[in-house]
Amino acid sequence: MTPSQPTPTSDDRGLLLGDGLFETIPLHGGRPHGLDLHLDRFRSGARALGLEPPSATQLQEGVRRALAELVPAPGAPSVRPDGRLRLTLTAGSGGAGGLARPPGGEPMLQVVAAGFRSDPAWWTEGLRAVRAGRVDPESLVARSGAKHTNYLERILALRTARGAGAHEALLSTPSGELVEGSASALLWWDGARLHLPRAGALPSLTIQLLREELDGEDPGEVGWGDRALDGPALESILAGPEGPPGSPLPPRPSGEIMLASRLRQLVPVVEVDGRAVGSGRPGPVFRRLQQLYLERVRSDLGLPGDSVRGR
Repeated sequence: MTPSQPTPTSDDRGLLLGDGLFETIPLHGGRPHGLDLHLDRFRSGARALGLEPPSATQLQEGVRRALAELVPAPGAPSVRPDGRLRLTLTAGSGGAGGLARPPGGEPMLQVVAAGFRSDPAWWTEGLRAVRAGRVDPESLVARSGAKHTNYLERILALRTARGAGAHEALLSTPSGELVEGSASALLWWDGARLHLPRAGALPSLTIQLLREELDGEDPGEVGWGDRALDGPALESILAGPEGPPGSPLPPRPSGEIMLASRLRQLVPVVEVDGRAVGSGRPGPVFRRLQQLYLERVRSDLGLPGDSVRGR
């Protein structure tokens, strides 16, 4: 297992069968945030998939080499850019022989760093979403807790959403509970409390950090509940249809939906299936949570107050 940037072989099981897992770690000024949390989940996920996890030394060396290659472009400021660190572990060669892993196979580890640029409109305008795609909380993959490399269901869901003129797809369980975006966790505000999906979604490190920060908040201001975002719950936070021109606008509900990921941070969903969520604009709960998250990143990395913004 070489901790560098190997090229997968033509029969790599990750390439042919999606037999592997990954982690994506945000970089701020070339420095990884939450590295230990990601490495712990990466190694735990490898064990859950029956793969030999890389040693701490292998991972550290891979990260060091990848970060050393993330240098500013010619003529750019000398400060290393914001970006992402991608760790991928596959079951190695042997994919051409069928689904069963060959005995004695050696996993392939790849660690790559790259720049990442976001769209400020994600936070100022929010995202439009549609319901597309399914997540089975009882599947072996979902129960493994690993970020596996087979994203075809999510790719097709996002393709459906983009074809409908939306930015994002929201995936649901067979019972109809919305649980996550195509590559992000979901949380929502019903006007009184925050709620997380009951089942089906990979535990989010972004939300874990937010919950740690909210422990010091007034529970009456931002507390946690356990309400599924199913059809009736979603209906309660979507704006009603408008009447004929000139008629009074229906009252706007106060709910909010947010998507959380390590690269996009926290992003508000302002429309689902063509109907406004709450006011149809990024709401006050989103702004408060985003502020808490950015403060946490600055504190963890020892960065000045204006050095970490919505990416």
